[in-house]
Amino acid sequence: MVTHNRQYLNAGKDWQLQRNNTVIVNSQPGNMTVIHYNWDMPYISDLPFLEQHSIALTVAAIFAGTVLVATTIRIKRGDKRCLQ
Repeated sequence: MVTHNRQYLNAGKDWQLQRNNTVIVNSQPGNMTVIHYNWDMPYISDLPFLEQHSIALTVAAIFAGTVLVATTIRIKRGDKRCLQ
């Protein structure tokens, strides 16, 4: 974390991040801007399998549906190349 006057604040000494994502800054007067990115996203591991992989499953279903429709159209049109 860096203050507006470019002073670096040490984690654990000058500031702490609590488990509930609350930031506590120790003895720093003035205004501060705090930006926190949580790239780990541990809450995703608590979701059921279908919710964790919903995008991949949706894409796979759409792809399978497209292949099924294309195959059905080719067979109904009498295209013998797809049956060999």
